[in-house]
Amino acid sequence: MKHCASCSFHYRDNNQKEIDLVYVRDEELFLVKMKSGTVFSTSDVKGFKQPDQSGFIKGNRAIVCTADKLSALSDGTLIIPVSSM
Repeated sequence: MKHCASCSFHYRDNNQKEIDLVYVRDEELFLVKMKSGTVFSTSDVKGFKQPDQSGFIKGNRAIVCTADKLSALSDGTLIIPVSSM
């Protein structure tokens, strides 16, 4: 991944671990997964571990979904209802 002031990417590795939006701003890495459904676990965002060796500062991580309310997984990943956007 290249270093830039502000840029975004999509990520998928050979094992089909996918991140729908990888956003970099001022050396900070933000990760977003788009999912249907309302119940999630940390296994739903296993691809979020891949960029940990990137050298970027770890920013917020989120699942944007059809949940009814804002919440978070045990690892701090935010669960954001698309209806709140």
